[in-house]
Amino acid sequence: MNLKYFILIISLTLSFTSCQDLVHNEKIIEGFYLIAVDINEDMDLSYEVGSGNFVGIIGQTVFAVGFNKNYIIAKQHPYNNRKITNYYIVMIDNLDPLWPEKNVIGPFTKQEFNLKRQELNITDIKFTKVIRSLE
Repeated sequence: MNLKYFILIISLTLSFTSCQDLVHNEKIIEGFYLIAVDINEDMDLSYEVGSGNFVGIIGQTVFAVGFNKNYIIAKQHPYNNRKITNYYIVMIDNLDPLWPEKNVIGPFTKQEFNLKRQELNITDIKFTKVIRSLE
């Protein structure tokens, strides 16, 4: 499946479900939220597009994030597979609100992630929000 179509399907799904009560809705930094629709294992990093609607930019299961004014870092167990940990970097600067997923770099292995952090000079960002039950 083409990545653009996958992202569109996820976006539409989140838009249609945005009226429902969320089991988790936590603001990380302006415009960015940790969202879980039905169960905590659905946790993704989303961007608010307005009126309580969100576009998922890093899919489930996001369990740790950190940020500064320019970047968000995130850890994810894809579909709650705790044997795998993916790492992501989201560039907040120059964000296109219509396509916020374009600012996502990753997934990375831990080694690749650490190299990219050095390259971007963001080694000082720590994972300040960790959801222990999903770790």
